[in-house]
Amino acid sequence: MNSASGMRQIVDHLVALGHRRLVYLNGPRTSWSNKERRRGLRLATQQHGVELIELGPFPAALRGRPSGVDWPWRPKPTAIIAYNDIMALGVLPGCVTEGSRCRRT
Repeated sequence: MNSASGMRQIVDHLVALGHRRLVYLNGPRTSWSNKERRRGLRLATQQHGVELIELGPFPAALRGRPSGVDWPWRPKPTAIIAYNDIMALGVLPGCVTEGSRCRRT
């Protein structure tokens, strides 16, 4: 698994769609895959000259909603990238309550 390369591809795609302010919801602090994802994100956002805002770390478990994902909208991102699908599922209800125009890409 090449997590860093995958995140670079995600940033390339988001930038091509016009996103310029990305929020990343970090996974567990000790997770190897989270470290690699952050490395890829940081390289890609620097190369593209877009802003990366990192929040967390958060546990990669869903208990109603992952801790802290009620507030990734405060920095007014154009896109939110989650550590994994479980976190992404926790963010989606907030899209409705925030009135945001969330779109999965």
